Amino acid sequence: METKYIRNVAVVAHIDHGKTTFSNALIEHVYGFKKTKGSFQLDSMELERERGITIKSHPISLSYKYKKKEYTINLIDTPGHIDFSNEVLRGLIAAEGAILLVDVSKGVQPQTLFNAKLAVENNLKIIPILNKSDLVSCKGLSKGYSILEDVTGTKYADLLRVSSKKKLGLDSVLEKIIEDVPAPFSVHKDSRFRALIFDSTYDEHVGLTFYIKVYSGTLNKNDRLVLVNKDKPILIVKSLGFFNITKTQRTPSFISEGGIGFITIRIKKDVWDWGLGNTLVNVKDKFSIKEPLVLYNPPQSLIFYNIYPWEQSDFLKLESSLKQLSLNDLSLNFEKKESSTFGYGFKCGFLGVLHSEIVKKRLEREYLLNVIYSNPSVTYRLKRRDSSTFFFITNPSKILTSEMSKLVIEEPLVLLKITSLSQYLNNLIKLLLNKRCVDYTVLDSESNKGVVGVEGIIIEAEMPLNEILYDFNDKTQSITKGNVQLSYVFLKYRPSSLVKLEFKLNGNLISDLSMLTHSNNAYRLATRLCSVIKDNTKRQLFKIIIQGLSNNKIIIRDTINPFKKDVTSKCYGGDISRKKKLLSKQKKGKARLVSNNYNKEDVTLSKKLYKKIFD
Repeated sequence: METKYIRNVAVVAHIDHGKTTFSNALIEHVYGFKKTKGSFQLDSMELERERGITIKSHPISLSYKYKKKEYTINLIDTPGHIDFSNEVLRGLIAAEGAILLVDVSKGVQPQTLFNAKLAVENNLKIIPILNKSDLVSCKGLSKGYSILEDVTGTKYADLLRVSSKKKLGLDSVLEKIIEDVPAPFSVHKDSRFRALIFDSTYDEHVGLTFYIKVYSGTLNKNDRLVLVNKDKPILIVKSLGFFNITKTQRTPSFISEGGIGFITIRIKKDVWDWGLGNTLVNVKDKFSIKEPLVLYNPPQSLIFYNIYPWEQSDFLKLESSLKQLSLNDLSLNFEKKESSTFGYGFKCGFLGVLHSEIVKKRLEREYLLNVIYSNPSVTYRLKRRDSSTFFFITNPSKILTSEMSKLVIEEPLVLLKITSLSQYLNNLIKLLLNKRCVDYTVLDSESNKGVVGVEGIIIEAEMPLNEILYDFNDKTQSITKGNVQLSYVFLKYRPSSLVKLEFKLNGNLISDLSMLTHSNNAYRLATRLCSVIKDNTKRQLFKIIIQGLSNNKIIIRDTINPFKKDVTSKCYGGDISRKKKLLSKQKKGKARLVSNNYNKEDVTLSKKLYKKIFD
C-alpha cells in the first residue's frame, strides 16, 4: 500500500475514560461484527480484563474505504494510569496522530492534560473527542475544556461527540483521522531500510517478536537485519505481518514505508536488552547508518521492592521471568540481591504501586511463581551536614545508625490529585492531614471550571511519597465507597525528620525489616510490627525479647515468655531434697542454653511471618 493511504493513530485518555471500549467499537464498526463473550478484544491480558484497565499498548490495523479509496488505519490503544505512562509514550512515538478522549461525565482530568502535552512534544496531530456523550449533557464542559484548547488547537464547538457503547459518531472519527492526521513521511533522503522497535515479546516456541514501525525503505521476509550501535548478531526475519483481528489473519510478503507490523526472529541467545527504542537497519548498512531513529530514555523508578522466590530452587526461573517482563517494559529494572533470610532475590524498581502489583500478579499467574515482596522503599536524597554534595540511596539498611545525626535526609514529594465527590471532602482532608500532607487545594465545580461536574471535587495535595505506598489507596476507597480516582507525579525532594527504624530479636538485628520513617510514625509502626512478630512467633524453651529501635534507641520492647516445664510434677511427696535436685538440674540446663548462645542463634522469623508483615 502507498504511504499516502496509511494513518497511524494512538488513543490516549485519563484512566476509565473509555479508550479500550472506543477502540473495540471502531473495530466492530469497521469489520461489521458484534463482539461476543470470548471474541476479539484489545485488552487480551487476563489482568487487564479483570481490573478493567489497559496495561499494555495494543496495536490493530483497520481497513476503511473513504472517497472510493482504501485506507489502512493503524490504531494503538494505550493505558490511562499514570503508572503506565511509559506505555503511552511508546504508542505515541509510533504514530503521527493522537485521539484524545474526554469522558463528558468526568471532564478534563490530570492525565488528560498530561497526555495532550506528551502528544504535542512528539509533534502529533491531536483529535480531541467527547466520549460517552449519550449519558449526560455536555453543557458546562466547555469551560473545563478551555484548559486544553490552547494545547490541542481545537475549539470546543468543533469537537466530535461519540458514544462507544451505542456506536454513534464512529464514521465521523474515521473520516477525521483520514482528513487531519498526516500520512507517515520520511525525513531521510534515501530509501534504505530503517525501522523502530516500539514493543517486543518473547516465546520459547515462536522466538523473539518485534513490533515495528518502518520509517523508510521496505522490509521483506528473510531480510538480514542488525541493531544500530549494538554489538549484536545478525537477525534473520522468519515471518512478518500486520496487526489485524489476529496476527496471522493477513500475512504480507513485505512491510513498506510508514507501515506498522510485527516480525519474528528465531534466536536463542540472551535477548533481554534488544527491544524497545532500538533501530533496525539492513546488515549492508551496518556501518553507514549510525544515528538511531529515536533517543528513548526509560523513566526513572519511583518505588522499590525486594522480590524473593519462596523456594531458592526457583531463583533462576524468577530471573528468567523478570527478564521476559522487562523485554517489553523498560520501566521495570532489577538487580541481584542477597538476603540472610531469603537467600538470593532481586531489588526491583517500579513507576508506582499499581505497576508493582501488576508485575507481582503476572509473576504468579503467567510464570507460576510464589514470591515474597518486601516492604516498599523510595529513593532518598542525602548529604552530610558539612558537605554540599548529594547522593541517593534506596536501601535504608546501608545507612549506618551512628551516621544518622550527621546526615540531611530528603524524601520525595509528589503532587497528588484526588478526584471524588464533595460529600467525602471532610474525611479525605482528615486523611491527608494524618498522612503528613504539606499543602492542599480544593477545587469545586465552579473554581475548577466545570472539570468534574456538579458534585465533583479535585484535591491537589503535596504529599510525601512514603505516605501513599502502604494503605492510602485502601483508606480512600473505604472513605469514598469506591468513588475516587488517584494520580500523582513526582514534585521535588524535601528535607524531613526521618529516623532509621530497626528491629532486634534477642539482640540479633533483623536487617530485612530496617526502614526509614518519619519520627512521628516511628512508635506507631514499631508497635504494630512488634505485635505481629509476637503473635506469630512460636514460644521456645527460653525467653524471646523483641525490640524496636529508632536511631538505635529502644522505643518498644515486648517479651515472649518461655514454656514453663514443671519438673517436680512427678514427685508425689517424699523428701524435699528430691524436688531441689530436679530444680537445680533445670536451672543448670537453662544456664547452659544462655552460655551456648542457643537463645540468640536459634530464633528466626519464618517466611510466612515475613509475608504477613510485608502484606
